[in-house]
Amino acid sequence: MIPNAELTPITQSQYLHHIEQAAAFLRTNYDQKLLEWRENFNSDDILARDYPRFTFVSATFEAFLFQLTGKTLHAQPAKKALLQLREIIEWYPSAFGPYRKHDSYGYWKTVPAVPPEAYACLKGTEVLSSEEEQLVEGWLAEYAERFFEVHEWGAHNRALWVTRDFARIIQLLPEHPSNQRWKKKCLHLLKTSWGNWSIEDAQIYLPLWLSKMMHIADILEIPGLFKEYNMLYYLNYFLHLMAPHGMVTDFGDARWQECWHWYLTCFERGAKEYQNEEFKWAAARIYETKARSAQPEEIEIDFPFLYQCCDDSIGIQPPSASSRMVLDELAGKKIVFRNGWEPESSFLMLNYKGDQDYGRCDRDYLRQSINVIAEKMHHGHTDENAICLLMSQGSVLLNDAGYRVTLTNGQYRADFYHNRLSIRNEPPNPTEPLLNSLHKRAWYHPTRTEKIHFFNYEKWDYSRTRVKRAEEGWEWDRAIIYLKVEDIFVIIDRVLVLKDCFLNVNNLFHTQQLLNVGDNWFDTRFNDIAGWKNPTNRRLLVWFLPQVGMKVSCEELQRNHALNRTMYQSLSSDFQTGDIIPFVTILIPHSPDQKCEDLIARIKELPCSLFPKGVGIMLVTATGPLHICFKCDLEMDLIKEEIRPKYNYQLGKLNFGNIIETDARLLLLEENKAAVHYGFAEASKIHFKNQLIFEVPSLQPSIYHPNGDFLHLSQPRWDWWEDQAKITD
Repeated sequence: MIPNAELTPITQSQYLHHIEQAAAFLRTNYDQKLLEWRENFNSDDILARDYPRFTFVSATFEAFLFQLTGKTLHAQPAKKALLQLREIIEWYPSAFGPYRKHDSYGYWKTVPAVPPEAYACLKGTEVLSSEEEQLVEGWLAEYAERFFEVHEWGAHNRALWVTRDFARIIQLLPEHPSNQRWKKKCLHLLKTSWGNWSIEDAQIYLPLWLSKMMHIADILEIPGLFKEYNMLYYLNYFLHLMAPHGMVTDFGDARWQECWHWYLTCFERGAKEYQNEEFKWAAARIYETKARSAQPEEIEIDFPFLYQCCDDSIGIQPPSASSRMVLDELAGKKIVFRNGWEPESSFLMLNYKGDQDYGRCDRDYLRQSINVIAEKMHHGHTDENAICLLMSQGSVLLNDAGYRVTLTNGQYRADFYHNRLSIRNEPPNPTEPLLNSLHKRAWYHPTRTEKIHFFNYEKWDYSRTRVKRAEEGWEWDRAIIYLKVEDIFVIIDRVLVLKDCFLNVNNLFHTQQLLNVGDNWFDTRFNDIAGWKNPTNRRLLVWFLPQVGMKVSCEELQRNHALNRTMYQSLSSDFQTGDIIPFVTILIPHSPDQKCEDLIARIKELPCSLFPKGVGIMLVTATGPLHICFKCDLEMDLIKEEIRPKYNYQLGKLNFGNIIETDARLLLLEENKAAVHYGFAEASKIHFKNQLIFEVPSLQPSIYHPNGDFLHLSQPRWDWWEDQAKITD
């Protein structure tokens, strides 16, 4: 991949070149492809997805090129494909034989008799006679009536997939007696998405939903769409999920580097509307990744709209944002760690989106009308607090689970297919692999999530996010600490037991190849993802903190359409209310010539005085030892008495390695010759080697009592801070 300095804006002429190439290819191979489709038709496909898409593409591209150039070269192929489609569509459902009874649900119901975009380019030209136009318009009217048989609604892709065609038919047939009825239905479908959050948490379907909404707004000339808050929101959402491999990172139902044309459309249309050079940069990056080398058969039917969206006057500017929330803790619920926007930059994405607090009717309707019990509504996975992608120097080191093969058995969507904790109330069967036991409960269970912390420091970035399933008796926090200079990720997981129960807790990470294995560690690599050859210049060392009673092992798992090796650290036992189960995992990207034993020698446990209320790690860095002190028990510093503030330093302090005392919920402290550099989250004091290096500088009187009496003097707690302090001998 080329660096940002060599990236240039994509122009209309480049998109047009792809349309011309695709049209020429289909013009030459149309009859043969149609014959092959009929011969290889899959009559067992109950959803009838296997329709001849190339015929629609051919008609649309040839008609568009005729409208643009007026060349007769395109007229007859456009007419042929347009008029022949009726015959294909009439033959199509009858080919199902015994499955004909399923026609009312089959996807062929949403396949247009002719592509409206193609007819829009040919209407009123000499290509079609008046009789042929009447014939085509009759077919389009029949198609429009089918929209009243397709009962999809809500802020998701399928509600808008065909609504774009509906909008075009309304525009093409203004005098039809049903036009106003059609328009009412079209606007009804559109308004369930317009100005609303999408209910889908899936990399494939979000750009489809947004790009169709953009096209509908342009067809019906509704400029207000781009004034809605969610339009600019989702464009920035996509932008900040761009990963070094040149695409939006996988999450939920996703296929590696697919649906790139929908993202191109969103970014080009957004760049044009908002005159935004960062959106234009994203389009250029995706184009260089996928479109430039795309074969003619890979050019999608939306390319004429993409051509219209492109504004050649806009330059490109790569974003400058560092690690951040994407975009918020309510709708987006993702966190990205990065050290740049180049193809060689490091990147990690955490998804902590659970069952949403919006779109309830839309989600309930889908649950009650289609078989989606394995999904987080909609097209989402059980991937709360999962690491969806980790890249370093262009190499993928951790990836997401992929899009399922079968419909409803939880394949790829269940929690254990992801880089996260998998927790069960049932003990594993000792006679079978752990993953077999976990698969016995693969359905989605509604889950609440929230952000606890996210802070950027000079040398480190830090997040803490929570997943809660009170009915199952547990609450799980995942903290990620990115050491930007060392390019190391420290993952600290803490499970709080909410009721007396049995828990089987498993800390899972997935890879394709194990290069080396030692006590509590694995050296790993991915070879390829969906045919994409992964660079082999980087490996990932996965190190688990050894703990008494915890098992570290590895099993095989078919995941993301490839054989994976699942590494895990697990603990199964009866627990009591208030028990804490911590895990520490350190992810170290490294070159092949670096020995794992040398990397591991830099890691030491920093004993905590009240383990497991806290856990500590020390890493040797180039500038000195880095002490990581993490508080697992966030309520230990609370006074039982009903006064305010309730927190108390003496109750909340923890000692780490007999050199650090603090009440911080996280402390990062780098020690060098005569000074320390530190950053913390929520603290009142820090002592290092018996020296007070930080204390909140003021005391506040508390006035929390019905009679207004002063109850006590209290010391405030700061939310976060970063500083340096001198150390004396």
